Amino acid sequence: MIQDVTVKLKKAKVHIAPSPDDDVHIVSGVPLNQERTGNQITIEYDQPRTIDVSLALPTSIRSLDFNLGWGPATITQIYLTDADIHVGLGNLAVTACHGKFDVNVGKGNITMQHLEGEIDINAGLGTVFLQQVTANGDINNGLGDITMENCRGSLGVNAGKGDISGSGLSGHMEINAGMGSILFADSHHLSLEAHSGFGQIKLMGGILDDVQCESGIGSVTVEARVAQLNVDIKNRGDIHVNIPTTQGARIEASTDQGRVVSQMELVEVNNPGPARGHRLVGSTGDGSTHIALHTRRGSITLGQFAEPSGQEEVEENTNEVTTLDPRLQILEQLQQGHLTVDEADALLLQLDDNP
Repeated sequence: MIQDVTVKLKKAKVHIAPSPDDDVHIVSGVPLNQERTGNQITIEYDQPRTIDVSLALPTSIRSLDFNLGWGPATITQIYLTDADIHVGLGNLAVTACHGKFDVNVGKGNITMQHLEGEIDINAGLGTVFLQQVTANGDINNGLGDITMENCRGSLGVNAGKGDISGSGLSGHMEINAGMGSILFADSHHLSLEAHSGFGQIKLMGGILDDVQCESGIGSVTVEARVAQLNVDIKNRGDIHVNIPTTQGARIEASTDQGRVVSQMELVEVNNPGPARGHRLVGSTGDGSTHIALHTRRGSITLGQFAEPSGQEEVEENTNEVTTLDPRLQILEQLQQGHLTVDEADALLLQLDDNP
């Protein structure tokens, strides 16, 4: 029974999908070199011509070592322990898979959808798009945008030059953008550390937990319900914060050079910095949220907004579903590190066998 698969192709268009049995099936326009040793198989083709290759891999496989010099590759519905994927030049799409994925693409776009497990994604030049991914790990892109939709887990996301955007996110994320914007919308119980060297940070809508934003040059805008917020602009940029009218907060807002304007009643106190700055403090409601804002050069505006009716009911219903649905409970335990990927997979299989 094949458990370890190695694929080495120079130029090809590759599609990998599940096998109908316990063997590896290869469909190609030209014969490929195959070497089987015990439970391992190596598939190679080093000629410069471009070929079409379809690989059907059994569900028993443990690891996939995939190397493609040039050409697009798609991988669908594969469950494994470890996948090491290298594409020199070409797009990569991974859909409906489970396991640990170490992905490296020199030049090309990376798309990962409906995936569970662990990820280590490295892109040199191209876009990275994640949709409905539940995973822990890292995403790195040298030149290109990173987009995440409806993802959850503990992720470190880094872009050298490019925007990082997300919607419907939850878990814990550490975001670093060297030159580019960070734009998040409608997150749900997301704990966030956002760092931008040159570019704006914008967090709109949803429910945020502990949020820390740091920018070298660029504005920071937060309009959401947040449990705790700390914003620090090291050089130049404005800060705009709006919280719900029903949310109590303890607020400290200071500038070295710039104004502080607030809809809430704050008191100006002595500023430890230059005389041209301002420092205002105060509280509203029960003061349960701590908000600390500072910019070296720029203005700070504080305001409030009315949440859509039924927001609290939606929150309660969401928590109730999470408690009652055993699959969501398993994924939550996986996210928090209380279960390994293998343990979570075994529990999910038990639920599938006993609906």
